[in-house]
Amino acid sequence: MSDNNAYRGSQRLKRVNVPVSYDEEQIKEFEKCALDPIYFIRNYIQIINVDLGLIPFNLYPYQEEMVDIVTSNRFSIFKLPRQSGKSTLLASILVWYILFHENYSVLVLAHKGDNAKDIMQRVKLAYENVPQWMQQGIVKWDVLSVFVENGSKIVASTTTSIVTGK
Repeated sequence: MSDNNAYRGSQRLKRVNVPVSYDEEQIKEFEKCALDPIYFIRNYIQIINVDLGLIPFNLYPYQEEMVDIVTSNRFSIFKLPRQSGKSTLLASILVWYILFHENYSVLVLAHKGDNAKDIMQRVKLAYENVPQWMQQGIVKWDVLSVFVENGSKIVASTTTSIVTGK
């Protein structure tokens, strides 16, 4: 990508109003991803493995079920152990939502600021590794928020600041 098309010099992010010429295969892929979040996550989301670096996100069956539940229900509650991939999976689902849904707003609430930042780092890692022909242009990209050109956004905050007003 040329520097003119990159968001603030980042070769991994597309700025707004960058024209994209899709070939037939890309159009089919875009449509398939828009309709099937599991397909999108399996094929276009990468996660960090401690030993191997960036690898495709190979979902476990329980994670596929979580994707179906989250994308089919406005409210979802899961009882899961630590280190089961919840945050990474939900970050991947959020990337799917903002890429393929116009004017979609997400508020990520975390108990502590570090947790909110961690979730946003996962969202950003996933977004940066989606092919640029599939990305929405970036309007705003900072520590606790991502705004894209289709009007969708993800904003992270702490529950403490909301409850206490601090």
